[in-house]
Amino acid sequence: MKKLPYKTLEGYLLNIENYFKKVKKYPEIGCGSFRVVLQETSKTVIKIPIDDMGITCNLIENLMFKDYNESGILAKCDLFYFRKIPILRMEYVTHWKETGIPKNKLPKWANKIDHIQVGVNSKGKVVCFDYAHNWDVILGQKLKINLISMTF
Repeated sequence: MKKLPYKTLEGYLLNIENYFKKVKKYPEIGCGSFRVVLQETSKTVIKIPIDDMGITCNLIENLMFKDYNESGILAKCDLFYFRKIPILRMEYVTHWKETGIPKNKLPKWANKIDHIQVGVNSKGKVVCFDYAHNWDVILGQKLKINLISMTF
């Protein structure tokens, strides 16, 4: 088996991030604790993990959107793999603060989301764009029990 030239997972993930920034020329539009967000097109962003928690967040958000979005409050996303790492592609969402919507006019559920990470998508709908750590708020206790009992 060929050995990677990276000593850590973080080094490998940084190499992937740099590929999308330098080769693909995707600009960085945000960075959180576990992922960096790059603008892929005018309609999509990609979330690249920067550590193992970022990988987990990408997998959880993909699962939540595919299996638990009956209410339609989650930004659309899909998962693709690049060099065996799960990259999340998500619809571009304009943060609610940039839209001019007053906080008291947001849907009630939005105020329960960590840092109110919600915005407006291209169809004018308020959706949550960072929901890996908010699954219990969005989906309730049923999913919480299901995720805890899952084995990976």
